[in-house]
Amino acid sequence: MKALFSIILILLITTPIYADTIELKYSLGAQIPKNYFPQWPYTDTTDWYFSMISLIKGLPVTKTLDATAEFTIGKFSFEGKDVSNVSIVLGLNYDYLKLAWGSLYLDAGVGLGYWTAFPYDELVDRTALPAILQYGTGVKILLAGRDFIKVGYGFRHDSALLSDQDVGINSHRIEVSYGVEW
Repeated sequence: MKALFSIILILLITTPIYADTIELKYSLGAQIPKNYFPQWPYTDTTDWYFSMISLIKGLPVTKTLDATAEFTIGKFSFEGKDVSNVSIVLGLNYDYLKLAWGSLYLDAGVGLGYWTAFPYDELVDRTALPAILQYGTGVKILLAGRDFIKVGYGFRHDSALLSDQDVGINSHRIEVSYGVEW
């Protein structure tokens, strides 16, 4: 885990060298209600929510498409027990409707994570390479100069990549971010 923090620090220091966009995102989310996944046995007994802070670096692929790397540190609370998460997600951010004041965007990505613990191994087997699938949509509002803010909705699924025994966790999140285009 110390190595991952060191990598993130190096990336922060060297951002202007290779990034076209840098963005700081805060996410707040919670478990999906039981009526969406009635077969999931942990929904009634597991009350959880989370908050995460992400550093996102983007490189332009086209005028409306960026390749992104998202480095996240998060705190989850499962039935009152705090669990920490660190993850790296590689993805794409697409501004699908450009407007005078900003744009509407879609983003999606896949990555790997590290969890300190889980109350149930059946949720995410953290010993079997926890993987992440996430996507979202929202509004990007241009500010003065090269600055922008984003407000959006995101979905995230975490489960073990090398195990078919865990059910994974699904969550909805509200995301707010501030960024600068170089």
